[in-house]
Amino acid sequence: MSSTRRLAWPVVGSLAVLVLSPALELATGQEVFSTLSVLFLLVILWPLTRLSRKEMGLRWGSGEAYLVAFGYPIAVAALLVGAALLAGQVAVTDPASKIGRRFLLVFIATLIGALITEEGFFRGWLWGSLERAGLRSWQVLVWTSTVFCLWHIHAAVMEPSFKLPAAMVPVYLANVLLLGLNWGLLRAASGSVVVPTCSHGIWNAFAYVLFGYGTKSTALGISAINLLDPERGLAGLALNTLALVFLWRRWRKRMATRVVRPG
Repeated sequence: MSSTRRLAWPVVGSLAVLVLSPALELATGQEVFSTLSVLFLLVILWPLTRLSRKEMGLRWGSGEAYLVAFGYPIAVAALLVGAALLAGQVAVTDPASKIGRRFLLVFIATLIGALITEEGFFRGWLWGSLERAGLRSWQVLVWTSTVFCLWHIHAAVMEPSFKLPAAMVPVYLANVLLLGLNWGLLRAASGSVVVPTCSHGIWNAFAYVLFGYGTKSTALGISAINLLDPERGLAGLALNTLALVFLWRRWRKRMATRVVRPG
């Protein structure tokens, strides 16, 4: 099969997920169908394309990969919390035990949910399909991250529980693109979709429990979400960009060590 014919599947999959998710949400009025549509496509497309478990990234990565996967969101959250404290923006009202339970719940829910939806589709099936089609690593990274970002547009502009003011949408989508690139680099370096899924899980736990969701602020009570937020704020944009530089250099260094030198 030619690479052009193989590329047809990722094109179909990309267009399908971008159209089906908002269409089902509009038709039903239920936000959950946006995510369920990704699971539906994954269940249909994986058997049709017959990707192997290795191509899907269903393997365990190294311990070092998990250290980076967890370290990235922890570092971003710690720096933003520190900045919020210095700015006098923190107003915690809930007890630590309640915050801890919510944190654990979001982490576990994302870990399971993302593996069979967002991560399983974008950095699992779509990633593997593009690699099979013969695209270069950086092309796979850009494609999957761009589709991942575009898929989040409907959440930012349509979903009642998340809808953002128009002025905040560009920063949010830029952060989502950076997250896609960073998690993609974790996938590329480890060969595992489980590694970025773990990073996704801990990221959501920090972002949505401590900082907030949509236009809401949660545990930390930060009001300046357009600045001091990992997804919706400018500080998050800067930190995610720094993380991209670090992960890109790490991945390039890893790739260089795989080159077999003569003699």
